[in-house]
Amino acid sequence: LDPAAGDSVPTEEGDFFSAIDKLVDRDIDREGEAQVCTAEFYAAALNEIEVGAIAFYLVQVPSRLIVSLNYDQSLESAAEEIELNVTSLYGEKGIRKFTELASSTERPEQTTVLHLHGSVLEPQGLVLTQDSYGDLSENNLENLFAALVGSYRMCVIGSALREPHLLASLQRTHSQRRGNKLHPFFSAETDGFIADFPGLDTRAGLRRFELPSREHIHGLCSFLSPDAKLTS
Repeated sequence: LDPAAGDSVPTEEGDFFSAIDKLVDRDIDREGEAQVCTAEFYAAALNEIEVGAIAFYLVQVPSRLIVSLNYDQSLESAAEEIELNVTSLYGEKGIRKFTELASSTERPEQTTVLHLHGSVLEPQGLVLTQDSYGDLSENNLENLFAALVGSYRMCVIGSALREPHLLASLQRTHSQRRGNKLHPFFSAETDGFIADFPGLDTRAGLRRFELPSREHIHGLCSFLSPDAKLTS
């Protein structure tokens, strides 16, 4: 977006939340360009790699409900390879539909993936900047998490949970709905953000467990979907 910026462009590691904000600088046209660029990058990357076994396990979890923070269609590609019908949701309407499914006493008829931060299929809806993170309705997020923690044991895999808007919604949901279920959070990384939400790290909240390698994540996913069908 700004080749002349050189070393002044922040990296994800150095300044995760302000990187795109500084590049976009509240310019709607530049934000649209960033969204299209991001969608094209992820779509092209998926065409160049082979979908790993982890994706095949995840799309076959017994609950048939998956919330992804990724923009790409790798989960949907894995489902297609094994001829598994899958519904892909994103945007505000997608969050509301997924919440309805999670609130039901019956499992969805087919695996449903909610791309919480948007999908490459709709670049203009990708959540990239602080403003677009803020545009995610707090009510929608809290209704989503209330449905999930009320009916299921959530299992967070791989994410470092660097998103304060998600953690704040989870903490508010947890404070309003005291339960007795622990929701495991498996990550190879520790991050300072979650330390700012001590209400989540309780007997019935989120509890972090370290996954030091991809092999550990592979083993966890195979445990969650023991009857999963893999490609030959």
